[in-house]
Amino acid sequence: LSPVRPFLALSLLIVFCESHAGRVVARNGTTHYRVVTSSSPSEADALAAKELATFLSRSTGAELAIVTEPESPRGAPALYVGRTAFAEAHGIDFGAFGREEFLIRTIGQDIVLCGGQPRGALYAVYDFLEQEVGCQWLDEKTEVVPTLETLEVGRLSIRRQPAFWYRDVYTAQQR
Repeated sequence: LSPVRPFLALSLLIVFCESHAGRVVARNGTTHYRVVTSSSPSEADALAAKELATFLSRSTGAELAIVTEPESPRGAPALYVGRTAFAEAHGIDFGAFGREEFLIRTIGQDIVLCGGQPRGALYAVYDFLEQEVGCQWLDEKTEVVPTLETLEVGRLSIRRQPAFWYRDVYTAQQR
């Protein structure tokens, strides 16, 4: 048996396990995660961070602090929202995004939610809340926020652009 084969098998096992490893964002009302923005987020990025922290807290019972990158402790797991230095350092090219296109990507234990202007990060957050948490906004008075004991997120790499240039969920009869 060649000494290379066991090394290769171990390497493949490590890569496989990392790609399927979950990120436990919250468990039993506690979290080690923070919502992190750039040092001067746009208005839409700040709203996206607030919405993410609010709905994650409502769903899991865990309070997620919103901090800027300079305030964030090194090595602490984070949900990076908007145009952050972390995202840029990990190869995300903000100039390549289309209008309102968004990206949700896991990088190690961190999760990046960002996108093109003006509201790409906000769309990333709402998509994450819908797909990963199970939140639903059915009309202006009806929202569904599930109660989760554990929120675990697998490997994500999602890039989308809204299909419509205009959205309005309310009809003239409702106003």
